[in-house]
Amino acid sequence: MSSIDQHQMSELKEIMEDDFQDLIDTYLRDTERKLSDIQQALDAGDSQKVGELAHSLKGASANICALPLSELCATLERQGKSNDLQSSPQILQSIQTEYQSVKTALNQL
Repeated sequence: MSSIDQHQMSELKEIMEDDFQDLIDTYLRDTERKLSDIQQALDAGDSQKVGELAHSLKGASANICALPLSELCATLERQGKSNDLQSSPQILQSIQTEYQSVKTALNQL
């Protein structure tokens, strides 16, 4: 499965026209920050913050057609909201790996 839905991304690019690159740049910049913030929240054992950040990243990823990444974030969000961070470091690693694939795909557009 591709990291981003190419068909939906083409439609988004067509709709947004000149603002498309701003969307991608903002997403990449914000995601780098959120991934760092999630790691800090995990390190601190702050499940509520993990859930909030994962929720935000889930929505942002869905907006740029990165559905596999959004699904991973949904898993982390559920773990944060249920106060069960036991497997969250592994999920975060999967999120970081998938994000690199998304970043590569976006930079090729």
